[in-house]
Amino acid sequence: MPPSSPAGCVPGWKICARATGAAASTKTGARSQRCIGAESTTRAPLAVHRNLHEVIAFGGVDLLDDALRVIASLNEAGVDYVVVGGVALNLHGLVRATEDLDVFVRPDPANVERLRDALKRVWDDPSIDEITAEDLCGDYPAVRYGPPEGELYLDILTRLGEATQFTDLEVEEKDVEGLVVRVATPRSLYRMKRGTVRAIDRADADALRAAFDVGDG
Repeated sequence: MPPSSPAGCVPGWKICARATGAAASTKTGARSQRCIGAESTTRAPLAVHRNLHEVIAFGGVDLLDDALRVIASLNEAGVDYVVVGGVALNLHGLVRATEDLDVFVRPDPANVERLRDALKRVWDDPSIDEITAEDLCGDYPAVRYGPPEGELYLDILTRLGEATQFTDLEVEEKDVEGLVVRVATPRSLYRMKRGTVRAIDRADADALRAAFDVGDG
């Protein structure tokens, strides 16, 4: 466990996914999975251009709009969050296809309640209540939520394995079409992605190091 782990948070993972199987477990290193939300469907990745105004949304679904709608609701509900993953790379100008919105949240029961409220403003889905502080501040601090409609998936995290927890993240704000987005800095993203088992994460780390002169020093 990291030396400054939040009170009540212990090592491990619990993934709540509508997409199950090798893809989910490889991404997270999960020990166990259960489902929250819609059943597994075939999704196509989102690629965002550098100016963020043109979106390549395969299958005719604009995933960026859905992601921004979720982020706007997180802001309105006062959720303490940080966007990471592929969406964060795109916000820093590194074009990379992604199929989900990865969000770190502060592992606090009140903050998790605000998170649920924010998601309920976007989707009328009773399964949102299954996203609990007991999970996110417990043995399995990760939830994959599949909304009842649309193609966007949400990966909600309070810690990434033993390497990264919410308080480790450096944050900056980006203005996206008038919406303020709290996003992890390139250095934080690099630290999250270096040395992981997934080839795409290693490629992301290489791109971050080259574009922003971040490294292990």
